[in-house]
Amino acid sequence: MSHEIRAARATFLLGCAVAAQGAWAQPQRADDRSLDLEFSIGHTDNMGRDDIERSSSFREVALAVRREGERPRMTNDVSGEITYTDYDFETDTPYAGNIGGNVGFILVPEVFDWSFSDIFGTIRDDPFEAASPTNRQYLNVFETGPQFRVPLGQRSWINIESLYEDQEWQQSTNLDSESVTNVLGLARRVSSTQTFGLSVSERRVTFDEPRVLPYNVESAYLTYARTISDGVFNVDAGRTRLDYSGAETVGPLLRMSWDKALNERSSLRFFGRREFQDGGDELATRNDWELTEDGFGRPTADPFTHSDVGISVSRGRNRVNSNFSFMFGRDRQQTEFEFDRDTKEATFNFRYPLGLAWSGDVAVYLVDEDYLNTPADAVEYTGELSFRRRVAQNASLEFSYMHRERKNEASAPEPETRAFVSLAWDVR
Repeated sequence: MSHEIRAARATFLLGCAVAAQGAWAQPQRADDRSLDLEFSIGHTDNMGRDDIERSSSFREVALAVRREGERPRMTNDVSGEITYTDYDFETDTPYAGNIGGNVGFILVPEVFDWSFSDIFGTIRDDPFEAASPTNRQYLNVFETGPQFRVPLGQRSWINIESLYEDQEWQQSTNLDSESVTNVLGLARRVSSTQTFGLSVSERRVTFDEPRVLPYNVESAYLTYARTISDGVFNVDAGRTRLDYSGAETVGPLLRMSWDKALNERSSLRFFGRREFQDGGDELATRNDWELTEDGFGRPTADPFTHSDVGISVSRGRNRVNSNFSFMFGRDRQQTEFEFDRDTKEATFNFRYPLGLAWSGDVAVYLVDEDYLNTPADAVEYTGELSFRRRVAQNASLEFSYMHRERKNEASAPEPETRAFVSLAWDVR
């Protein structure tokens, strides 16, 4: 990916954040915004998480954002978490995490929209080893396209969508691809809170490298959406067909999500899906970004059947905050069977006040990868303990200790321990 492209897309993401900032005066958006900046200095005893065990000090800047905005003729949002880390040793991938932005223009209200989105993230080079600055590469996914709604009376309409997607890989340039997805649907509003419809779609994926085989995905599915006072429920269910390498694979299609507000500071989310994907789609369609570890995907153009189901619960009361997430996933490749796997992921975060100015934070992340055809089963865990002291209304000083380790069936475990001090700024 060229420097010019990275600079242009970084400007796009910044523009999403600025545009969203301008729309945040709306009271109904107050619960959907957060922006945290963190500046850290620290030390790691194994920056590459490998048997070389390079000890290094580091300087780090972290940005975590979740913001949404809405104007009469424009919608915009930016969300994700990304860090830039400077080690004593030079690395090709100082950035980690993922961040995405979206801008939608309402050209003709309720008739014609056009959207642009860009997602930047990291993918592990070797999916069987731990993610680290020496085992990851960047992936950028850009999407744009129109959406038309043709009214059929007061309660029904035809929906026509076309989406162009461009994937660019930092190192695996043979995986650079373009795709076009076309959707035709018929929908009807059956009540003030419920919409029912039928859609068909076709996605054609081609790669810049001629030796990498293209593939097509055709789908037909029912859609249902319900909006209630404390949440939103969406489901697509039907059949999908993959045409790849001269063979056809047919199976069920499912995309489901249910977001529910438990109270002003607590929420519940269920999600699940089953569909055909490739390596880059894991970044673009990840159901819950809070579960995404650094470089969770894998560099492959071989399409596969991805299934997952999960739950995420966030609770807040006074100064006590907690979050728990769990997901079970399953991937089945078309030809590269060494990547077939079942995964289980869980995260837990808890913050508790320790007086007026101090608080304690505990974070735990667990992932279990079970490979069906490769002796590379792995269990990875990360634990972090932090003590935070508020030094200003929106600023705090943090002292943190983190330990993480990946136990791989094919190699010896290589743990990493980090200790660092951070200045965190909560921008609201």
